[in-house]
Amino acid sequence: MEQGFNEYEKKRKKRQMIEYYSMKPTKSRRGRIEYEEERTKKVNREEKKRADVILEGQNKKKGKMKNELRERK
Repeated sequence: MEQGFNEYEKKRKKRQMIEYYSMKPTKSRRGRIEYEEERTKKVNREEKKRADVILEGQNKKKGKMKNELRERK
């Protein structure tokens, strides 16, 4: 009886330790998380630049079309 209880306690403690350390980011995981955040920021900046260029082009087209309409009238 005592032996079974000790085995149970060991497994329970091990399970708790695994849970604790899996929740808390280790140094390498923390570095990877920071790297991922930095990368997403960089990608978002690039996408925003690309979107601005596309918008700029669309605005130029709209401006040209408005000018053409004015000239026709």
